[in-house]
Amino acid sequence: MRNLWTKLLAGTVLGLAVLTIGSNQPAHAGTISQPDVYVDGEKLPFDVKPINDRGRVLVPLRMIFESIGAEVTWEAKTSTVVGKKDGVTIRLPIGKKTATVGGKTVTLDVPAKLVNDRTMVPVRFINESFGNGVEWDPAGVVDITSVNAPQVRVIGGDVKLVEGQVYNVQKEIIQKQIVEKVQNQAGYTFDGPVWIYLSNSDGGYKTALMRETDASSTEAAQLVEWANGVAYGDTIVIPLHKQESDYGRVRTIAHELAHVLFNQNDADLPSWVNEGFAWQASLDIAFENGPQVLRDRQDMLSRDEVLGALNDGSYRPLINGSYSKLVALGEATYNLELQDYMAVQELTEKFGKEKLKAYLKRFAGTGSPDANFRGEFGMSMSEFGTAFRDTLAEELKESSQGVEVTLNVTSQFKGTFSVLGQNSSQWKMFSLTPGAHTLRIYKDGRLEGAIVQDAVGEGDPSEDIVFLAMEPDVPVTEAGKRIEYAGVALYDSFGEFAFLNVWKTDTNGKDQFPETNKILGVEIINVKAIR
Repeated sequence: MRNLWTKLLAGTVLGLAVLTIGSNQPAHAGTISQPDVYVDGEKLPFDVKPINDRGRVLVPLRMIFESIGAEVTWEAKTSTVVGKKDGVTIRLPIGKKTATVGGKTVTLDVPAKLVNDRTMVPVRFINESFGNGVEWDPAGVVDITSVNAPQVRVIGGDVKLVEGQVYNVQKEIIQKQIVEKVQNQAGYTFDGPVWIYLSNSDGGYKTALMRETDASSTEAAQLVEWANGVAYGDTIVIPLHKQESDYGRVRTIAHELAHVLFNQNDADLPSWVNEGFAWQASLDIAFENGPQVLRDRQDMLSRDEVLGALNDGSYRPLINGSYSKLVALGEATYNLELQDYMAVQELTEKFGKEKLKAYLKRFAGTGSPDANFRGEFGMSMSEFGTAFRDTLAEELKESSQGVEVTLNVTSQFKGTFSVLGQNSSQWKMFSLTPGAHTLRIYKDGRLEGAIVQDAVGEGDPSEDIVFLAMEPDVPVTEAGKRIEYAGVALYDSFGEFAFLNVWKTDTNGKDQFPETNKILGVEIINVKAIR
């Protein structure tokens, strides 16, 4: 909006809407010859049906390993499946009746084998080797009770996934303590396993959505277009190919986990609180150790979206009901979840995170949503919604004289800088020595913090963006491409400035937009409006 999506801004993605809908458990349909397999109560959706081979159930290898939190790899040279968990390594050659567990050879009744291009492995052998319980129901059910499995199980459900992707996400959740951080912010704990199904293509994502959420083909296709992830009961579906960066992936995982946490605890929050908290918690976690300017950018994009709606008359009040939110998401011309996030941010700034947590905990009791809100914040939700809108209206009146940017120039960068101010068509060149610098770029064309050396050509004027370009004096080659020049875009959102992105252009004129605040040895530290 307001000329935001131009070529130079292509690397910036506004967070896509994320749904939270009901709970679903597929009906039992297993048989003795093709049994169903459950792990801790979750029916595993194998793309090739399990088979009963002489009294031994064989299942597709990856999903059974992933469902118990084990790492699985494939050794092509030896046609061997390798699984690792809790210090135990299983080596299972295809077609052989021997395997090794912790270096010791064991004999199998039935070997692993290929069925419809899928490697099928004996489910009891694998699980008992890792210490899990396995029960067989003659009606056609294998019931596995895991031991020491992670709270969140990450499972691949798409042939487009690359080896290692699933386990890397599982490892990331554990290493970054995403589960613990979501629980701490919400004041609740998970009440059972959480199942994350990953895809890596639109087709795989659509299939997973139809399977896990009971969405129709049309509904799933719509979700594929605009949802970065979906939470459904205890289940989450995440398309890795739609996560725009490492930050985006962590944000989506944390966001969906927040929804499942409330699902498992039957916390029937107002829709705007549920979504707003999920956004706030996920951004806090994703950018916990990241540059502040990247987190500030997310806040700016939210602000720009919501103030734009208020400015053009399309603003909608905060929505309490889940069904009403679903309808509104399809009708609104802007992202309502960003509005929810801003509203929860407003609550947090006024009352603090502990007060917000206390409010969330009230939903473990029997109080009504409005009584819970009034009891914690001293006003009704309607009164807060009016006050929140009034605050936004005041922000619409803000203006600035320009932008102040603090940057650090390392000795790595050797070259010149140039700036294209708002509504200007003239680039101005200057130099900066290694070290920290603060530049003040005014709307009237003045530049403080550097001495303009020359005018270096014309550019297309922008009402909303200040461009700071860098041209190296010596060749810079990255990934086999020589970088011709690079730069930074700073965005003016209704009187507030924020870092937008960096870009680099090679000698073939191809632009790239890395998800970082550093480029060619120059780091953007802080951005703010000049009052």
